[in-house]
Amino acid sequence: MLCFTNSSEYGPLEFKRQNELIQLLREEMVRCLVYQYGAEETDANDATQDTMYVLIRLFNQNDFEEIRTKKSYIFAILKYQYFKLLRQRVRMTGESIELYENKLIASDSDSYTDREARNLLKQCISKLSEKHQIYVRYWIENENASAADFAVCFGVTLTNAWTIKHRLIAILEKCIDKHYATII
Repeated sequence: MLCFTNSSEYGPLEFKRQNELIQLLREEMVRCLVYQYGAEETDANDATQDTMYVLIRLFNQNDFEEIRTKKSYIFAILKYQYFKLLRQRVRMTGESIELYENKLIASDSDSYTDREARNLLKQCISKLSEKHQIYVRYWIENENASAADFAVCFGVTLTNAWTIKHRLIAILEKCIDKHYATII
């Protein structure tokens, strides 16, 4: 299991908290594989451990700093590691991979990270003023609407419509980034 030691520059209290966060992330990763993909717990633990090794390599190479949505990236690596494990088992045992492929197809339509991202977006939208929530709902419900359509609907100028949209997007991105920064 990944664990920080006393060599942390933040002192003993900080690495204790980091270890707790890593353990919570590990548990969430195992639950994801068990509930989302129907993995056996031992397979879920193995894939989670392989994912942790990949993350350690990314941290050591400083490649992880470039990734914007870290948690969804971690779960993408986890999914890849789990199916890599299944493919290796199929090669060794000669089982049919069809069962595993069906699990992948069934779960891709509404994956764990997609549901989590939608819930997080809903939380961030709920923090907006009522007026801004109405604007965001308009864009969600009318995904191909232009700024001109928005301007006509809400009686604002085209420039204001564009400005409102992009400022709200920036506010929501900041809210989401703040959430992910507290997790990782």
